[in-house]
Amino acid sequence: FILICCTYNIIININNFTQILNFNNKYIGFSSFFNHRNGFGQLLFLGIISNFIILIYNKNIKYYVTLFIMVFNLLLTFSRTSILSTLVFVIIYYLLNLFHKSNKKRILHAILLLSIFCIVAFYCINNIKIINFFNFYIFRREDGLSGRDIIWKIALSKMNGIKLLTGNGIGTTASLLNNYGLTNSHNSVIEILLTGGIPFLIFYILIVSNIIKNILLFEDNQYKKVYLSFIVSFLVYIMFEKVLLFSTGYAPIIFTIFLVIIPKLIKKRRL
Repeated sequence: FILICCTYNIIININNFTQILNFNNKYIGFSSFFNHRNGFGQLLFLGIISNFIILIYNKNIKYYVTLFIMVFNLLLTFSRTSILSTLVFVIIYYLLNLFHKSNKKRILHAILLLSIFCIVAFYCINNIKIINFFNFYIFRREDGLSGRDIIWKIALSKMNGIKLLTGNGIGTTASLLNNYGLTNSHNSVIEILLTGGIPFLIFYILIVSNIIKNILLFEDNQYKKVYLSFIVSFLVYIMFEKVLLFSTGYAPIIFTIFLVIIPKLIKKRRL
């Protein structure tokens, strides 16, 4: 399904590639079937991690091709949250692999990574087109957090006094923020506090703790490293988007399957 979305995304936006190079519209949307590029970026974030898991045990060239296609499409979305979360996943996964290698291999890999980083950084710094590209489409400094900081202030203002302890109830967040033209707080922690207050937040912390506990019980070290990287990148992701485990909607359901159900099945298979 993800590959179909990626193919459709490239075909339907074939004429927009020239606009990217001309810096005409920093909000150009490579969103495939989705209403917003962030939704497509979210799907690609999950797809890339799934592809990583496949590549651990199957090095077939076709999976490297699918990984390249998904990464390419992710970059085309210019979705900063999804790109950042994917980078966090890759960096954490690489570091975990690095620490499991022998001292000699660890040093060689560190030197190789540092060398590649320095070469790429030097080339990018000295290429004005690349600098302009990142400033215009990715960093977008003039946009800041795309209004999320304002949304967070509004949402936090709804948690005065007793509401911080009790919350406002399930399904009330949209109506609370509707007067400001908002539908959600774009932050899962704030969303949890708005819904059920501190007790609800403690409940979610216990869920995440249980997920990490299950991951640490994996006998397969590769699975363990992938899922530890995944949970860290997921925690980064939910700081900028609303994704509540065990709630309705395709994103919460998929994340719940990936982070709760699959680790339970892997643990059960171990037992």
